[in-house]
Amino acid sequence: MPLVSERREGALIIEASGRLDSARAEGFEEQLEEAVGQDDQDVILDLGDVEFMNSAGLRIALLTAKELDRAGRRFAVCALSEQVSAVFKISGFDKIIAVHDSVQEAIDSFRDSNT
Repeated sequence: MPLVSERREGALIIEASGRLDSARAEGFEEQLEEAVGQDDQDVILDLGDVEFMNSAGLRIALLTAKELDRAGRRFAVCALSEQVSAVFKISGFDKIIAVHDSVQEAIDSFRDSNT
């Protein structure tokens, strides 16, 4: 699962695709760690092209969110498919990690929290 990243309006946007399951979790976690730089204060994980996610993917999202939060940085996920959204809701992770409908909504939420 190669990640694609870009910086837009002061946020790092990381796009994931495919399946985020136990078989791909370790590689995904390594790529995510490499993508996030020390200066990235706002990080958005775009899951719009992720067709399947299980507890291994949730674990990585949670660890990333906690690590960034400890450093005073912000993390959000966006564009969840129905399946991925259900996994977030059933696990209660939608109460722990900011979830937005789109990248722009996530960027706007970061900007709104600065005012």
